[in-house]
Amino acid sequence: MGHEYSNLCVCIRLFVVEIRGWIAWGQVQASGMSRWYNSQTMDLSYEARKRKTRSLSSASGGCMKRIHWLFILGIVMQAACRLFVPTIEMLPQVQPDEAIVAGYGWGEVHLGARKEKLDKILGEGELLDTYSDIYFVDYLAIGLQISFSVNSNEVQAIFFYNNQKSSERFSTFAGKTSTGIDWNSTVEEVIDAYGPPIQDYHGADSGIPWRRLVFDGIDFRFEDNKMVRIAVPGR
Repeated sequence: MGHEYSNLCVCIRLFVVEIRGWIAWGQVQASGMSRWYNSQTMDLSYEARKRKTRSLSSASGGCMKRIHWLFILGIVMQAACRLFVPTIEMLPQVQPDEAIVAGYGWGEVHLGARKEKLDKILGEGELLDTYSDIYFVDYLAIGLQISFSVNSNEVQAIFFYNNQKSSERFSTFAGKTSTGIDWNSTVEEVIDAYGPPIQDYHGADSGIPWRRLVFDGIDFRFEDNKMVRIAVPGR
């Protein structure tokens, strides 16, 4: 998203520069027309000069009217660009190159991290559910959900999403694990990377088969043989 907003802002600024070029060209043209008029009317009679002036005024007026509208358009586009700049600055500042590490988390988003610190990195998120001991916060644009302790406001578990059933409102998390597992990895590749699972759950939901492989410090959920969630649970 950040790149999309940034590219849009750059395009707007380039367009504004081009508008300024058009305005400068128009001013040059108007100035040139004035010089040409002076050279052409110097030896004309009063009546002939007046007719020439009307013709030039009509052409110059049309040119200046276009310059006027280009100037207004430039102001509007610059204002739109300024509106996008704070949006870019408010986008999550997490590092996309960080990997998901079993038993730890994802860069600054790790087990035991305090919510106040993550708010500065991720934004406040959307409070989902609150229970007696934990509460969940969704970061939809990142594809991330975090559970925090009610008492300490520290991270208890982290969930990364990829179009899991009933959680489609999350964007797909852009990342992979420290062992190279990503959303395209198969069950066999996950087991090759993490060894035999501690627990292997499976079932069906509305006719769609699912499977959850639990390893030490990390687990993977599959739906219809496609990985849809990675979790780093608390201990």
